[in-house]
Amino acid sequence: MLVNDLPHYLGKNMSSSQVRAVSFNMHSETANIPQFKNLLNGEQIICLQEVGDIQGTRDQYHDYPYVFTATNETTKGRTQHVSIMILSKFPIESYASKIIQIDPGGDEWKRNAQYAVLKVGTSQRIHLFHYHNTYNWHYNNSASERSGFMKFVDWVKECLNVPDFAQTTNLVLAGDFNLWSTDVAPLIQGLNYSYNNFVDYVCGSMALLDRGLYPTNGSISDHDAVWANLEVDNINMDAVVGPEVTIYNLAHSEYLYAADHKPFDDDRRRVFTWRPGGSAGSHGNWRLEPVSDGVVRIFNTYQLEYLYAADYKPFDDDRRHVFTWRPGNPVNQGYWRIDDMGDLGKRIYNLHQGEYLYAADYKPFDNDRRHVFTWRPGNPVNQGYWRIG
Repeated sequence: MLVNDLPHYLGKNMSSSQVRAVSFNMHSETANIPQFKNLLNGEQIICLQEVGDIQGTRDQYHDYPYVFTATNETTKGRTQHVSIMILSKFPIESYASKIIQIDPGGDEWKRNAQYAVLKVGTSQRIHLFHYHNTYNWHYNNSASERSGFMKFVDWVKECLNVPDFAQTTNLVLAGDFNLWSTDVAPLIQGLNYSYNNFVDYVCGSMALLDRGLYPTNGSISDHDAVWANLEVDNINMDAVVGPEVTIYNLAHSEYLYAADHKPFDDDRRRVFTWRPGGSAGSHGNWRLEPVSDGVVRIFNTYQLEYLYAADYKPFDDDRRHVFTWRPGNPVNQGYWRIDDMGDLGKRIYNLHQGEYLYAADYKPFDNDRRHVFTWRPGNPVNQGYWRIG
């Protein structure tokens, strides 16, 4: 399959040798997202600052299936939250976040930075760091802003175990750094950068093939967005996203799906098999993302969420809840091994829990929905054979 023939949410008009990234401080204006999206031109990576409504924002970026959010918090006066968000058309292989600094004045925000490793080819990765730096009205010659950015730069080097950026490959820094280029440039020597003559940046260790701004004219946000085309070789989306499949339980002749019906809570979505039989529709479409030999992550392409076997609140001593993770990022409990059992079908084994996925006879959720668990005793069960294809 050619890159340009991938489904709509995996990208369009992409060169096999470049990645386009944009950074934008959306100023919590969720209602203005459609106007901003109209400005975009094939970006595969979006870094957003000041995200007020996480789910409302995700709902409007449904064509960006892979997401990682870190929430900044202040408890001064009253508890408030605002987030930074990475949206990607490339799978997120691993991720981390860290509180870099607490603003000394104003609302005293705790400032998180994000690190996401994006899988763009069989052996090709992008190391993406995203940060919304301290703003302290540039008192004392921007001392707090410069301190916050220096700490961010030090954290990037620590994560990559490098003394300077000249020794990095496929590194991208993006965000609202709250500093002008005269302060930023000396701290990122070895990186190329695009910025908007204000405080917003996309920086890269690779060549910048093109760069520019999306003017918002003050109506979408008080910041213009900044974008860059970054030269990256050996992009292979087909290799990293895996095939789209359905997963069919052979014991009950029912399809696995991620339900809209009665989410377990804000973070956990219930997963069932559909008891009436027949297709589960788009809710039952999954991708098997290859991780290593025989190991996959199972991604629901309708909900844009990963299947996992939860540590949280097991159903009982024998049965473990299986959910999709609604925040969207991959989780440690979401790594699976597919065992081919020949004519019997396939078994799906959760590596974190050491347990097999199955569709239970025991206590169906209702007349239409059958519980899906992993079997905590660990042995294979008859209801745990599946057809995948």
